[in-house]
Amino acid sequence: MRGISKILLFNLIAFAIGGCFEQPEYSDIPQIEFENMVYKRVDGIDSLTFFISFKDGNGDLGLETSETGCFLSGNDNLICFQGKVHALYRSSETGEYGIVDTGATCSGTTGCYTSKFIILKPDQTPIRYSDKRTNPEYANLPDMTKPYNCINWQRVFNNGIITDTIFIERNSDHNNFEIDFLVKNLNGSFTEFDFTKEFDFPNCGISFDGRFPILFSDRPGSPLEGVIRFRIGSPFLRTQFSLKTLKFRIQIKDRALNRSNIIETPEITF
Repeated sequence: MRGISKILLFNLIAFAIGGCFEQPEYSDIPQIEFENMVYKRVDGIDSLTFFISFKDGNGDLGLETSETGCFLSGNDNLICFQGKVHALYRSSETGEYGIVDTGATCSGTTGCYTSKFIILKPDQTPIRYSDKRTNPEYANLPDMTKPYNCINWQRVFNNGIITDTIFIERNSDHNNFEIDFLVKNLNGSFTEFDFTKEFDFPNCGISFDGRFPILFSDRPGSPLEGVIRFRIGSPFLRTQFSLKTLKFRIQIKDRALNRSNIIETPEITF
């Protein structure tokens, strides 16, 4: 089966609450509710449109596509990633972010919206696949096999030729809208279909997670409520899930990386 190409489209209906009206007391952690879901197939594309209502106490919702960096509160270039303090570096050549584990634990979050981090050695050079084979310190890193060949290993090309393979970690905070596909089993339970792990290179590693843009910027800090209408699409959705029953699990995040409640949609069969 070929890889699943994807289409993401967000439309937003949102309004800030202020002026002469008494402002409602919403939590600064966003809250969402399922409203509706519509399936269509048009011009060979399977399209699913979701309508999700939301409320947020300080209105800090939305990321622009250009926001791919790390926004630090201090000058020490330290971030909290996966419960560990990491020193942060950025390549002057590629602009990619690399991190070195300092060994210290942490419990906070850092505003990093990059899609991935290159994992560096203490000397700030990348961990290569050759290090896994020759250095006992890195022997426990995953093999470059499905699914890790796209999740944890990045191939470096020069004129179309692979010249290196380096270790990376995906950043779960790159997107602010997360959707999981849940497939119904014969016993009535559901199992997640993880697109990032199901397909082989070069079609692996994709995700239907995405971003919705900044919803309201005129009155920062104001309570915000409205409806996000978003659509996902692919020529292969019906083929991949023919005669199967699906439902979807959805969560959003605000700019401070607070996660909303998790909702699930009704079931649907293509």
